[in-house]
This record gives sequence, C-alpha cells and structure tokens, in this order.
Amino acid sequence: MVRKLMLLFAVAALASLVALAQSSGKPKPGKPVAKEPAKEAPKPAGTEPAHKAVGPEKCKMCHKIQYDSWAGSKHAAQKEKVECETCHGNGADYVTMAVMKDEAKAKAAGLLMPGKEFCTAKCHHAAQWKDDMCQKVHAHKPKPASPKADSPVKGK
Repeated sequence: MVRKLMLLFAVAALASLVALAQSSGKPKPGKPVAKEPAKEAPKPAGTEPAHKAVGPEKCKMCHKIQYDSWAGSKHAAQKEKVECETCHGNGADYVTMAVMKDEAKAKAAGLLMPGKEFCTAKCHHAAQWKDDMCQKVHAHKPKPASPKADSPVKGK
C-alpha cells in the first residue's frame, strides 16, 4: 500500500513538473500579461557614425572662403542642408589643425574627399554628372604658384 501511494505521489509530482514546464512563459487565461520593455533592434553595420559631427560653423573657422561660397549655394538652400560633413564626413576626429595639416592623418580620422562615385551614389544622377562639379561645389583658396623649373634661384 505504501508503495502504491509513493508511486502515485511520484507520478503526480512528475505531472506537475511537466505542466509547469509547458506553461512557463505562456500567459494564463484571464490574467493580463506584463510586457517586457521593448529591446532596441540592433543597428545594421555601417549605420552608426564612426565620428561625431561638428557642424559647418566649426569648418568656417579655417575654411571661410569655402563656407561663404557654400552658404550661397544650392546645397545650403536645400530643405535638409547638404553641409560640409554631408560630403566630407563627420569631422570631430579631423577638425584639429594638427590633423588637418596632414592629409593622410585627416583621411585616417574620417575626412572624405568625395568624387564622382561618392556623389552619384548618394545624391546626383550619373547621367547629369559633369567632371567639374566637385570643383564648383564651393570656392577654394588659390593654390600657390609652383616654382619655375628654369629659375636660377631655388624656390622662385
């Protein structure tokens, strides 16, 4: 008799464990379910900016000629402005003079020098592209004249 009672108790305990395992995580009828806080979906690779933006006013401090010509351009007049960093990459890591004076360091720190491939992939239609568009985006300081090869004085 004791054996039968122990066997009956063991079967009941096993049935309770199976029922508990099957119902865990499932809502019980008639009871409100507490929702877990929504988890933010992971962002696809490449969508997080690697560098922080500084804004065109920071660029203006050293690039006044470019800034002033950009400010009067179609890019600046867009509803969503096409600013310096839209084309040249976010500048927090290349904004310092020590980095900007070294093109390799600036590029390693996020500076982009856009060309046809970049511009036609992001904004412009390839069929409308003209090779001088990048040079006409904004004004540049005149480049110093290179020394004449036939000059008797070096550097002149």
